[in-house]
Amino acid sequence: MWFHPGANGPPENFGALRFTAPSNANYRVVTVVNSLYTGSYSGDTDFHVVVNGVEVFGQGLPATAGTSYSNVVALVAGDTVDFALGRGADGNGYGAGLKISAILTPTTDVPVVVTNPPPTAPVIVSQPPLVLSVHVGGTVALHVTASGSPVLSYQWLFNDGEIPGATNSGLTLGNVQLAQAGVYHVIVSNPVGSVTNSGTSLSVNVAAGGTVNLANLSSNRVYDVGASSLVPAGGSLVVGLFHATNGGGFVQVGGTTSFILPGRFAGGIRFIPGTAAGQSVELQVRVWDTAFGATYDDAAGGRRGASSTFSVTLGGGIQLPANLNPMPEFALTLPGLAAAQVKSTASLPLALRHLTRTSEGWAFMVTGAAGATYAIETSTDLAQWKTAAYVVAGETGTAEFIHHDPVGAQCFYRARLVNQ
Repeated sequence: MWFHPGANGPPENFGALRFTAPSNANYRVVTVVNSLYTGSYSGDTDFHVVVNGVEVFGQGLPATAGTSYSNVVALVAGDTVDFALGRGADGNGYGAGLKISAILTPTTDVPVVVTNPPPTAPVIVSQPPLVLSVHVGGTVALHVTASGSPVLSYQWLFNDGEIPGATNSGLTLGNVQLAQAGVYHVIVSNPVGSVTNSGTSLSVNVAAGGTVNLANLSSNRVYDVGASSLVPAGGSLVVGLFHATNGGGFVQVGGTTSFILPGRFAGGIRFIPGTAAGQSVELQVRVWDTAFGATYDDAAGGRRGASSTFSVTLGGGIQLPANLNPMPEFALTLPGLAAAQVKSTASLPLALRHLTRTSEGWAFMVTGAAGATYAIETSTDLAQWKTAAYVVAGETGTAEFIHHDPVGAQCFYRARLVNQ
């Protein structure tokens, strides 16, 4: 049998199943409950056993959880045993159903008087750090764990004001903006009392530095050991971007990313500390197997490899982030094995230059390898691209074309090598 709590709204609105004793007897009560739903469809609940209006068992249940209860109780004809279901700590009945098995059997066993311990006020068990920092556009996740008699309720505060709808044990802030800098608290309460956590002071920073898009193209892919096949997508291989410092060494820029296609990775926009838009910097891309170490140096016992150093002119501000077109292809190696040479399929340098606007449309020039075929692609959002034309570079390595049909008020262009 399954049942649900009462509708959202009233603070105490339970769903209940009632057993009424048909005669005087000692009854063995055995009940087991489990979540009616699985995965993300399941919500938290609270389950109670009540004898003649007195609770003898109660437990808050997180999503997908269950519990059980057994005891011997003395009942006279007309006495009641209720199995009650509440909406859980978040007060939301969505996904809060339970499946229940309850058996009440007359027995000669002696009743055991078992009641819940005295109710207790909430106590904070774990909470977020006292200080956090995030760049504009980043994400912050705050979470608190508390103990105490059910049902626990939560209310998050920002600078001492309630955040509407923030009534769960966790609070996630996405696309954080400067106005969200401040102090965040959570109040945990139950019918006995309430407690406020220590709070988290969140600072929001404007990311500084020139920008580069950590993503390669089909013209500069990464090969596996031996250079005969591309690095597979997924798995434990990761990609890191490294920036040459004034001292001559390299430091990693941001976290790692993974291969989304064979030989291809995409890690989003990275800010190079201490630089500015328009500045030329030296970069290196490194790949390593995290099954052998969390960092490139630690993973020396497994597959790893690094591109040769290359230069890019950084974007930033109103300028688009630099791309990794100049990155040469490279192959991974193993300890004691020399790196295999990759036969480059790139026609570098490759440039796409806007010439002018004519009465026929926008005029461009592609500079690449003589005889190579290039696809000219357009986009309005830098995410979805479509081919506008194919051009073949002449003996001088250049080709001109005119785009007659710009797509919308904002249009981006790129050239991609098709074959040589």
